[in-house]
Amino acid sequence: MWVCKPPWLSAGKTDCWSCKEQANWQEVEHDGRTLLVDKDEIIGEVVTTKRCTKPIYVSIGHMVSLEAAVAIVLHCSKSRIPEPLLKAHNLATKKRIELQAKAK
Repeated sequence: MWVCKPPWLSAGKTDCWSCKEQANWQEVEHDGRTLLVDKDEIIGEVVTTKRCTKPIYVSIGHMVSLEAAVAIVLHCSKSRIPEPLLKAHNLATKKRIELQAKAK
């Protein structure tokens, strides 16, 4: 059976790896970019989508290069957070508030 696995990438407001003090990865400055490196392998990039804002952490996904992942995140960012991530966050927050209200 043939299964189609679509391309994907990962982007988040915080690093998507374990606590920096416990992890093996580190941030490395290279050509004006902040790359996330684990055991000499580039695993992601710290990206600032808007000036004077906290960064977004972008990681290499499935069938998507790091350069393409960063370009997609920048293209989808009207504010600091990429639109799909922002919409998912807002929906989850709304649902959490509804569930908390029902539990009272």
